[in-house]
Amino acid sequence: MILERYIKLVAKARKTPNERAHSFEVIRKMVGNLAVKLVEHETKVREEMGAAAIEIFRVPPEEETEE
Repeated sequence: MILERYIKLVAKARKTPNERAHSFEVIRKMVGNLAVKLVEHETKVREEMGAAAIEIFRVPPEEETEE
Protein backbone atom coordinates (compact mmCIF):
# COMPACT_ATOMS: atom_id res chain seq x y z
CA MET A 1 0.00 0.00 0.00
CA ILE A 2 2.63 2.56 1.05
CA LEU A 3 5.07 1.45 -1.65
CA GLU A 4 2.35 1.86 -4.28
CA ARG A 5 1.54 5.38 -3.04
CA TYR A 6 5.24 6.29 -3.09
CA ILE A 7 5.58 5.03 -6.67
CA LYS A 8 2.53 7.08 -7.69
CA LEU A 9 3.99 10.13 -5.91
CA VAL A 10 7.27 9.83 -7.81
CA ALA A 11 5.47 9.22 -11.11
CA LYS A 12 3.28 12.29 -10.55
CA ALA A 13 6.33 14.42 -9.73
CA ARG A 14 8.02 13.28 -12.95
CA LYS A 15 4.98 14.26 -15.04
CA THR A 16 4.97 17.84 -13.78
CA PRO A 17 7.14 20.45 -15.49
CA ASN A 18 10.71 20.61 -14.20
CA GLU A 19 10.34 23.97 -12.50
CA ARG A 20 7.40 22.59 -10.51
CA ALA A 21 8.78 19.09 -9.95
CA HIS A 22 11.84 20.49 -8.24
CA SER A 23 9.91 23.11 -6.32
CA PHE A 24 10.20 22.72 -2.57
CA GLU A 25 6.55 23.62 -1.97
CA VAL A 26 5.16 21.10 -4.46
CA ILE A 27 7.28 18.24 -3.15
CA ARG A 28 6.63 19.22 0.48
CA LYS A 29 2.86 19.23 -0.14
CA MET A 30 2.95 15.82 -1.87
CA VAL A 31 5.02 14.22 0.89
CA GLY A 32 2.83 15.86 3.53
CA ASN A 33 -0.29 14.40 1.93
CA LEU A 34 1.35 10.97 1.84
CA ALA A 35 2.28 11.23 5.52
CA VAL A 36 -1.27 12.22 6.50
CA LYS A 37 -2.73 9.28 4.56
CA LEU A 38 -0.19 6.93 6.18
CA VAL A 39 -1.18 8.07 9.68
CA GLU A 40 -4.89 7.77 8.86
CA HIS A 41 -4.39 4.27 7.45
CA GLU A 42 -2.28 3.17 10.43
CA THR A 43 -4.84 4.53 12.90
CA LYS A 44 -7.70 2.79 11.09
CA VAL A 45 -5.85 -0.56 11.09
CA ARG A 46 -4.97 -0.24 14.80
CA GLU A 47 -8.60 0.52 15.68
CA GLU A 48 -9.84 -2.46 13.67
CA MET A 49 -7.29 -4.74 15.38
CA GLY A 50 -8.01 -3.31 18.82
CA ALA A 51 -4.30 -2.55 19.30
CA ALA A 52 -3.02 0.09 21.69
CA ALA A 53 -2.20 3.48 20.26
CA ILE A 54 1.42 4.34 19.61
CA GLU A 55 2.93 6.84 22.03
CA ILE A 56 3.64 10.18 20.42
CA PHE A 57 7.34 10.83 19.83
CA ARG A 58 8.98 13.04 22.40
CA VAL A 59 12.47 14.47 22.58
CA PRO A 60 14.24 12.83 25.52
CA PRO A 61 15.59 15.16 28.19
CA GLU A 62 19.33 15.74 28.19
CA GLU A 63 19.86 13.63 31.33
CA GLU A 64 18.37 10.59 29.52
CA THR A 65 20.69 10.83 26.52
CA GLU A 66 24.28 9.72 26.22
CA GLU A 67 26.91 12.28 25.38
